[in-house]
Amino acid sequence: MIINSNIITIGHQAIEEDLCHTLMDIFDEQEMTEVIDVDGKGKMMTVDEDELFRMKAEDKSGRVIYSIGQDNSHYHKIMEWVDSVLPKSGDYSEVSYMQLIKYPTNSCMPFHMDAADSEDTATALFNLNDNFHGGRLIVDGHIIQPSTGQMVCFNNSTATWHGVDTILQGERYVLALWFTDPERFGKESMTEYDTNTESGSEGKSFPKVILKT
Repeated sequence: MIINSNIITIGHQAIEEDLCHTLMDIFDEQEMTEVIDVDGKGKMMTVDEDELFRMKAEDKSGRVIYSIGQDNSHYHKIMEWVDSVLPKSGDYSEVSYMQLIKYPTNSCMPFHMDAADSEDTATALFNLNDNFHGGRLIVDGHIIQPSTGQMVCFNNSTATWHGVDTILQGERYVLALWFTDPERFGKESMTEYDTNTESGSEGKSFPKVILKT
Protein backbone atom coordinates (compact mmCIF):
# COMPACT_ATOMS: atom_id res chain seq x y z
CA MET A 1 0.00 0.00 0.00
CA ILE A 2 1.30 3.48 -0.89
CA ILE A 3 1.40 5.92 2.03
CA ASN A 4 1.38 9.61 1.06
CA SER A 5 3.68 12.16 2.69
CA ASN A 6 2.44 13.69 5.95
CA ILE A 7 0.76 17.03 5.27
CA ILE A 8 -1.00 19.23 7.85
CA THR A 9 -3.46 21.68 6.29
CA ILE A 10 -4.79 24.58 8.37
CA GLY A 11 -7.73 26.60 7.04
CA HIS A 12 -8.47 29.71 9.10
CA GLN A 13 -12.19 30.60 9.15
CA ALA A 14 -12.92 27.67 6.85
CA ILE A 15 -16.54 27.68 8.03
CA GLU A 16 -18.67 30.63 9.12
CA GLU A 17 -19.32 31.41 12.78
CA ASP A 18 -23.08 30.97 12.28
CA LEU A 19 -22.47 27.42 11.05
CA CYS A 20 -20.28 26.75 14.10
CA HIS A 21 -23.17 27.79 16.35
CA THR A 22 -25.56 25.57 14.37
CA LEU A 23 -23.28 22.57 14.86
CA MET A 24 -22.95 23.26 18.58
CA ASP A 25 -26.75 23.52 18.82
CA ILE A 26 -27.10 20.13 17.08
CA PHE A 27 -24.80 18.62 19.69
CA ASP A 28 -26.54 20.25 22.66
CA GLU A 29 -30.00 19.18 21.44
CA GLN A 30 -29.13 15.46 21.50
CA GLU A 31 -30.07 13.47 24.58
CA MET A 32 -27.47 11.30 26.29
CA THR A 33 -27.62 7.65 25.23
CA GLU A 34 -27.87 4.74 27.67
CA VAL A 35 -24.52 2.97 27.46
CA ILE A 36 -22.55 0.23 29.22
CA ASP A 37 -18.81 -0.25 29.79
CA VAL A 38 -18.19 -3.41 27.77
CA ASP A 39 -14.59 -4.09 28.75
CA GLY A 40 -14.24 -2.49 32.18
CA LYS A 41 -11.75 -0.01 30.72
CA GLY A 42 -14.06 2.72 29.49
CA LYS A 43 -15.05 1.28 26.10
CA MET A 44 -18.67 2.39 25.92
CA MET A 45 -21.38 0.66 23.88
CA THR A 46 -25.06 1.42 23.47
CA VAL A 47 -27.64 -0.81 25.07
CA ASP A 48 -29.61 -0.55 21.80
CA GLU A 49 -27.35 -1.47 18.84
CA ASP A 50 -29.56 0.60 16.50
CA GLU A 51 -28.28 3.71 18.29
CA LEU A 52 -24.57 2.94 17.77
CA PHE A 53 -24.08 5.63 15.12
CA ARG A 54 -26.33 8.21 16.74
CA MET A 55 -24.94 7.67 20.23
CA LYS A 56 -24.11 10.54 22.61
CA ALA A 57 -22.04 9.49 25.59
CA GLU A 58 -19.07 10.43 27.77
CA ASP A 59 -15.78 8.63 27.16
CA LYS A 60 -13.04 7.73 29.65
CA SER A 61 -11.14 11.00 28.98
CA GLY A 62 -14.17 13.10 30.02
CA ARG A 63 -15.21 14.14 26.53
CA VAL A 64 -18.86 13.91 25.44
CA ILE A 65 -19.16 12.47 21.93
CA TYR A 66 -22.10 12.45 19.53
CA SER A 67 -21.42 9.78 16.88
CA ILE A 68 -23.00 10.42 13.48
CA GLY A 69 -23.38 7.54 11.02
CA GLN A 70 -24.37 7.76 7.35
CA ASP A 71 -27.93 6.73 8.17
CA ASN A 72 -28.22 9.78 10.44
CA SER A 73 -29.84 12.83 8.77
CA HIS A 74 -27.26 15.07 10.46
CA TYR A 75 -24.50 13.30 8.51
CA HIS A 76 -25.83 14.35 5.12
CA LYS A 77 -26.59 17.90 6.18
CA ILE A 78 -23.14 18.40 7.71
CA MET A 79 -21.45 17.03 4.59
CA GLU A 80 -23.40 19.52 2.48
CA TRP A 81 -22.07 22.29 4.70
CA VAL A 82 -18.36 21.35 4.83
CA ASP A 83 -17.56 19.30 1.73
CA SER A 84 -16.45 22.26 -0.40
CA VAL A 85 -13.66 23.28 2.02
CA LEU A 86 -12.15 19.83 2.56
CA PRO A 87 -8.82 18.97 0.87
CA LYS A 88 -9.17 17.43 -2.58
CA SER A 89 -6.86 14.44 -2.54
CA GLY A 90 -7.19 10.67 -2.43
CA ASP A 91 -6.59 10.60 1.32
CA TYR A 92 -9.85 12.55 1.74
CA SER A 93 -11.89 10.50 -0.75
CA GLU A 94 -14.68 9.42 1.58
CA VAL A 95 -15.81 10.12 5.13
CA SER A 96 -15.85 6.88 7.09
CA TYR A 97 -16.89 8.30 10.46
CA MET A 98 -18.11 11.58 11.94
CA GLN A 99 -18.43 12.94 15.48
CA LEU A 100 -19.40 16.15 17.24
CA ILE A 101 -17.33 16.38 20.42
CA LYS A 102 -17.49 18.54 23.54
CA TYR A 103 -14.45 18.86 25.78
CA PRO A 104 -15.64 20.02 29.24
CA THR A 105 -13.26 21.66 31.72
CA ASN A 106 -10.50 19.22 32.82
CA SER A 107 -11.00 16.90 29.83
CA CYS A 108 -8.37 16.21 27.19
CA MET A 109 -7.38 13.81 24.43
CA PRO A 110 -4.12 12.01 25.27
CA PHE A 111 -1.52 11.63 22.54
CA HIS A 112 -2.40 8.74 20.26
CA MET A 113 -2.41 7.40 16.75
CA ASP A 114 -5.87 6.58 15.39
CA ALA A 115 -6.44 2.86 15.81
CA ALA A 116 -10.22 2.40 15.45
CA ASP A 117 -9.88 1.53 11.75
CA SER A 118 -6.63 0.52 10.04
CA GLU A 119 -8.03 1.81 6.74
CA ASP A 120 -8.32 5.43 7.95
CA THR A 121 -6.30 7.69 5.66
CA ALA A 122 -6.87 11.19 7.08
CA THR A 123 -8.60 13.29 9.74
CA ALA A 124 -10.29 16.71 9.57
CA LEU A 125 -11.09 18.74 12.68
CA PHE A 126 -13.29 21.84 12.68
CA ASN A 127 -12.99 24.03 15.79
CA LEU A 128 -16.43 25.45 16.57
CA ASN A 129 -15.52 27.92 19.34
CA ASP A 130 -12.52 29.50 21.04
CA ASN A 131 -13.98 30.92 24.28
CA PHE A 132 -12.03 28.53 26.51
CA HIS A 133 -8.55 28.23 27.99
CA GLY A 134 -6.18 25.37 27.20
CA GLY A 135 -7.24 22.76 24.67
CA ARG A 136 -4.47 23.30 22.13
CA LEU A 137 -4.29 20.75 19.32
CA ILE A 138 -0.87 19.16 18.82
CA VAL A 139 -0.21 17.23 15.60
CA ASP A 140 3.16 15.63 14.89
CA GLY A 141 4.88 18.13 17.19
CA HIS A 142 3.08 21.19 15.76
CA ILE A 143 1.11 23.19 18.37
CA ILE A 144 -2.07 24.66 16.88
CA GLN A 145 -4.07 27.24 18.82
CA PRO A 146 -7.79 26.72 18.09
CA SER A 147 -9.90 29.53 16.62
CA THR A 148 -13.59 29.62 15.70
CA GLY A 149 -14.23 28.15 12.24
CA GLN A 150 -10.69 26.82 11.90
CA MET A 151 -10.13 23.56 9.99
CA VAL A 152 -7.12 21.34 10.67
CA CYS A 153 -6.57 18.34 8.40
CA PHE A 154 -3.80 15.76 8.41
CA ASN A 155 -3.29 12.51 6.57
CA ASN A 156 -1.72 9.26 7.83
CA SER A 157 -3.66 9.67 11.08
CA THR A 158 -3.03 6.03 12.00
CA ALA A 159 0.73 6.79 12.03
CA THR A 160 0.74 10.41 13.28
CA TRP A 161 0.91 11.31 16.98
CA HIS A 162 -1.75 13.87 17.91
CA GLY A 163 -3.72 14.97 20.96
CA VAL A 164 -5.46 17.84 22.76
CA ASP A 165 -4.21 19.66 25.87
CA THR A 166 -6.38 19.69 28.99
CA ILE A 167 -9.21 22.23 28.93
CA LEU A 168 -8.39 24.56 31.82
CA GLN A 169 -11.59 26.62 31.71
CA GLY A 170 -14.72 26.54 29.56
CA GLU A 171 -15.86 24.02 26.97
CA ARG A 172 -14.34 23.20 23.57
CA TYR A 173 -16.55 22.02 20.67
CA VAL A 174 -15.18 20.18 17.63
CA LEU A 175 -16.55 18.54 14.50
CA ALA A 176 -14.30 15.55 13.65
CA LEU A 177 -14.28 13.58 10.40
CA TRP A 178 -12.22 10.50 9.55
CA PHE A 179 -11.58 9.46 5.96
CA THR A 180 -10.74 6.41 3.89
CA ASP A 181 -9.80 5.85 0.26
CA PRO A 182 -11.95 3.04 -1.23
CA GLU A 183 -9.73 2.73 -4.32
CA ARG A 184 -6.65 2.17 -2.17
CA PHE A 185 -8.33 -0.65 -0.27
CA GLY A 186 -10.23 -2.12 -3.23
CA LYS A 187 -13.70 -1.18 -1.98
CA GLU A 188 -16.74 0.48 -3.51
CA SER A 189 -17.59 3.98 -2.38
CA MET A 190 -20.44 4.26 0.12
CA THR A 191 -20.82 8.04 -0.14
CA GLU A 192 -24.31 9.20 -1.08
CA TYR A 193 -24.52 12.78 0.18
CA ASP A 194 -25.42 15.69 -2.07
CA THR A 195 -22.83 18.46 -2.20
CA ASN A 196 -25.11 20.96 -3.94
CA THR A 197 -25.70 23.21 -0.96
CA GLU A 198 -27.08 26.62 -0.19
CA SER A 199 -25.03 26.93 3.00
CA GLY A 200 -22.95 29.78 1.60
CA SER A 201 -19.65 27.88 1.77
CA GLU A 202 -19.75 26.59 -1.83
CA GLY A 203 -16.59 27.71 -3.60
CA LYS A 204 -15.38 29.59 -0.52
CA SER A 205 -11.67 30.41 -0.44
CA PHE A 206 -9.75 30.74 2.81
CA PRO A 207 -6.17 31.29 4.01
CA LYS A 208 -4.29 28.00 4.07
CA VAL A 209 -1.02 27.02 5.67
CA ILE A 210 0.47 23.68 4.62
CA LEU A 211 3.22 22.19 6.78
CA LYS A 212 5.10 19.31 5.20
CA THR A 213 6.67 17.05 7.80
